[in-house]
Amino acid sequence: MLAYYGTQLSPHMDRTPEGYLICRDVPIARTGPQEYLAGELGLEGDPERVVEVNRYPEDVFDPAVLASCEGKDGTAGHPPENVGPENFSSYTRGHVQNVRRSGEHIVADLIIKDANLVSDVWNGVTREVSCGYLCRYVPDGSGYKQQHIRGNHVAVVPRGRAGHEVAIQDQAVQETEKGETHMDEENKKTAATSAPDETPEEKQEAGDACAQDAEAESAPGLVNINTADVAALCTLPGIGESRARDIISYREANGGFGACEDIMKVSGIKTAAYEKIKDKITVK
Repeated sequence: MLAYYGTQLSPHMDRTPEGYLICRDVPIARTGPQEYLAGELGLEGDPERVVEVNRYPEDVFDPAVLASCEGKDGTAGHPPENVGPENFSSYTRGHVQNVRRSGEHIVADLIIKDANLVSDVWNGVTREVSCGYLCRYVPDGSGYKQQHIRGNHVAVVPRGRAGHEVAIQDQAVQETEKGETHMDEENKKTAATSAPDETPEEKQEAGDACAQDAEAESAPGLVNINTADVAALCTLPGIGESRARDIISYREANGGFGACEDIMKVSGIKTAAYEKIKDKITVK
């Protein structure tokens, strides 16, 4: 077990003398089925149809997968490209180490060195994590499975995909601020190119605390799509960071939304996506 020198802020967090934040035992990925849109996988046919993608233990916990995540950069959100020697200084906010298996999760220690991200994580503004990686999609029954997974970076994001138990933990808030990871891909079923959490068609995807301001302006429990910021929009099912920005760009260019169904005028939001969010949004 690794030991870190610093002041313990909680059972899972320490701050070093320099002010870096050490987040220990952070689940960064898990096994099991997850739902994707066909458009995210580059499949033919209706891009809005839901496709089940499995991550099996033998693929997720392959020693090569764990080794590929060791020492990788920690980022604030997913960068628009793979992180590498030519661009890491623009994106890196820390790194991960001590990558290992714990139950059905890959866990790691996340060392955050950027002052703004340190503040956001410590104050609970954002705690969800998402592993950007390369992978291949292989047909598996009626869906697909991921194989040859190779880590590229681990992002702290507004919202992920893989489940509430995957987040930076802190005893004081863990019962109300739980996160999700999203190991993303922008490739077709057998492609093996970069997979940032935010794909061209559906990006990542906000913590409970991030939606407070927007919800205060709308009906209880509803997100006002005419006033909500990116974080609040990301709390909607299937709405990631990229799509949230598309919504904001559309309303700014068109003077807002007159009716909830007008959100389908935003590129990438079709009937299937609208059905998931129609009871969670308002325009007043």
